Amino acid sequence: MKPLQFDPSLTGISHVIIDEVHEHDITSDFLLILLKDVLKRNSNLRVILMSASADIQKLMKYFDALHLNMRGVSHLVKEMFLEDLCHESTEKGIDLKLSHRGVGVDVDLVARVIQFVDAKEGPGAILYFLLGWGEIAPARRKLSQIFVDEMKYWIQPLHSRLSVGEQHRIFDAAPADVRKIVLSTNIAETSLTVPDVVYVIDPGFMKQLV
Repeated sequence: MKPLQFDPSLTGISHVIIDEVHEHDITSDFLLILLKDVLKRNSNLRVILMSASADIQKLMKYFDALHLNMRGVSHLVKEMFLEDLCHESTEKGIDLKLSHRGVGVDVDLVARVIQFVDAKEGPGAILYFLLGWGEIAPARRKLSQIFVDEMKYWIQPLHSRLSVGEQHRIFDAAPADVRKIVLSTNIAETSLTVPDVVYVIDPGFMKQLV
């Protein structure tokens, strides 16, 4: 929303694209209000709202806009909470007990979840959500100490601090019998798609400016 502070009409900008528009929060909803006001002053501006699950009719009515439907492939998603996973892992002889109860993500526990997936589930990359580089870097070091066999595990971080070449590596398919583990912020949820991800570990933390 910073450009609106300096140019309330967004002069010179042709398109504004908002992805995952169904993910409501105060900031995103306020942005939609501002953009509707901008469209009254700048008839050349095009606002593109994208979502796979938004209330399309409500958005069409609000913006008096057309709707384009792009066909895609839907995948069945099975949601498992930690309690469910602990119960299932106990039955299968795998320990998923918390190693600490402090604030923050228990990386040792996440490592055991990865081991559970690796031992009991099928092939596919694992996407592990973290808050930022301050969490990604130590998690990478910790997991690299646990999953030391590079012939079986490929740990790949994703962050803007990395070079473009390093970032693009997450799109490379892992060799057969190698488990790719992607460490990323929620940019991998809202701004890009890693095609071979099958499993997602989401600790439920989110960084938000207040």
